Amino acid sequence: MDIKELSNLRILRAKLRGHSVKEINAIINKLNALKQEFAAKKIYSIESDPKKADSIKIIQGVMTENSLSLEELNAVLKENNRKKMAPKYRYIGLDGLEYTWSGQGKLPKTLKALLDSTGKNKEDYRIKEE
Repeated sequence: MDIKELSNLRILRAKLRGHSVKEINAIINKLNALKQEFAAKKIYSIESDPKKADSIKIIQGVMTENSLSLEELNAVLKENNRKKMAPKYRYIGLDGLEYTWSGQGKLPKTLKALLDSTGKNKEDYRIKEE
């Protein structure tokens, strides 16, 4: 059995048909043990991708050179994550589904189709602030 067979639900179902739940649980336990072993050795993430491994070494070097801790790096990364904008427009599309739009970026196709068919303005769908 190769990795493609292990990751394909249909093939797994066919291969395990007729086996008891106890046998399947034993297999799952063995797979979980392997997963923990690989996670401990980081075999599946870094070593399987040489480019990623090189990048990590460079980052570790820069962090050591500049006395940066992982906590400091995480704080900066969290700080830089953009927050999702609140919706400014709410409308029911021609398909009957409710949509929202922040007003940023291109006009959604669903809203454009609605505006074209009704002759209304996008401001007619603006969410009223209370």
